[in-house]
Amino acid sequence: MFLQNIHLKNFRNFQNENLNFHPRFNLIIGKNAQGKTNILEAIYYLSYLNSFRTSSKKDLIYYQNEECVLQAQFLKNGLSYNINHSLGKQKGLKLNGKKPKLYDEYLGLVPVLLFEPKDVYLFRDSPGTRRKFLNRAIFLQKPELVRLIRDYENIVQQKNRLLKESGFGDEHIEVWNDRLVTVGAKLMRERLDWICEVNGLLPTEYENVSGSDEKLTLVYKANVVCEKNDDEATLATRINQALSEKRNEERRRGEALVGPHRDDWQVCLYDRIVGDFGSQGENRSAIIALKSAQIHMFEKKFGEPPLFLLDDVASELDPTREKSLFEYLRSTQGQVFISTTEPAHVEPYFCGEGTSFLVEAGKGRVVVN
Repeated sequence: MFLQNIHLKNFRNFQNENLNFHPRFNLIIGKNAQGKTNILEAIYYLSYLNSFRTSSKKDLIYYQNEECVLQAQFLKNGLSYNINHSLGKQKGLKLNGKKPKLYDEYLGLVPVLLFEPKDVYLFRDSPGTRRKFLNRAIFLQKPELVRLIRDYENIVQQKNRLLKESGFGDEHIEVWNDRLVTVGAKLMRERLDWICEVNGLLPTEYENVSGSDEKLTLVYKANVVCEKNDDEATLATRINQALSEKRNEERRRGEALVGPHRDDWQVCLYDRIVGDFGSQGENRSAIIALKSAQIHMFEKKFGEPPLFLLDDVASELDPTREKSLFEYLRSTQGQVFISTTEPAHVEPYFCGEGTSFLVEAGKGRVVVN
């Protein structure tokens, strides 16, 4: 996977900018509020068709304009692709000049893994944030599951709407409960499978980052009784039982209380929950290990790593962990994009293997080749 070029027209603070990328390392340098992260956001948007910074697409359009355009060219598996995506008044998505089938032809075509500063606080963040992380991780590994994830989110949304409104009997709720049980059990099984696979890699990745031989593992915290080896039918039975027990409480509170949308997960060092009892250093090492494991899993399945975006992570990592992360990236074969305000901390690791861009007020120019 090689993102060759991106053209930004009225995207954030970029009015008309064309950037040609290096197949290995692309260092995006600049002071704060100049547009460094906007470049990473544009790449991320081309993959997920949403932003990691805002839920409002209006925020992506340059001030006092009605639309923005993102264009990109990339190579994948020996084939060339051209993306043209417009947002705003003339919105539309084209792949090689044609409107693609979103689920079958587009989503998953541009695999992206993001590492942003707030990720180092993931294990101390809200359960909702961790669920979003887990769903994105599953999508990266199995793009076809985007339908499953969105279908489940729609089921919960529709059920909540009925629970909040008067005039709907149990028979209406049960229609959505039946779907929640079936789709929810599939989603739980996919989450458990992903956690099982990542746990096979985490201890080694954590030792490489931290130098510690403590065993790092992910633990799924379901809101129904379940075991890691339960099949879909068993999980469906457990969800159904919990729904029966919570029926009156759901009515009273006006919200769906049972299902994977209420689940959580934790990272543990032996019997210590990292988010609750881990040091800041342990939290940082754990997230680096988790990202590294994701890259390994993707590369094992697809034969190449995803595009890796790192947004100013050097600001949150101490020199030891920064060195460990960048040396790991040098050992991979993927294309990497790194934004930073302090190039002296980063450039020595990638000298001669990439391109540096200086970003100032929505303008990017090559400063080193």
